[in-house]
Amino acid sequence: RVPVQAFIFECAAVHNATQCLFNLYCLSSLLVEGRELGLRIWGNAWDTSERGHALGGLLWLQYHCRQLQLLETAFMVLQKKFHGISFLHLYLRVLNLWGWFFACRFVCGGEAYFPAVVSAACQSLVY
Repeated sequence: RVPVQAFIFECAAVHNATQCLFNLYCLSSLLVEGRELGLRIWGNAWDTSERGHALGGLLWLQYHCRQLQLLETAFMVLQKKFHGISFLHLYLRVLNLWGWFFACRFVCGGEAYFPAVVSAACQSLVY
């Protein structure tokens, strides 16, 4: 079973590195895009023009980073680290995923800017 555990560990390491890079890219791109669009912490209008399209794409990437985050739970199951998986863990992961789904579906820009920056910054530090 040692080769299987080593493979799972290597996959988890690649996953963590990928998540870190994606979130760093999201963070830097969101900050640049926010500066170009003149966005603030709150009170941002939803821009449906071509100018706001890049911000929507970055929010979409943030949503997909949350999908990839579910792989971490799968790796915990495969490594038989059940002590780290609680109802609260699963609830928060799924809630975060659905939250970003609704943000991308209904508010893809404007007010979703600052939560995306905070989320990308925190996830960059976590991974």
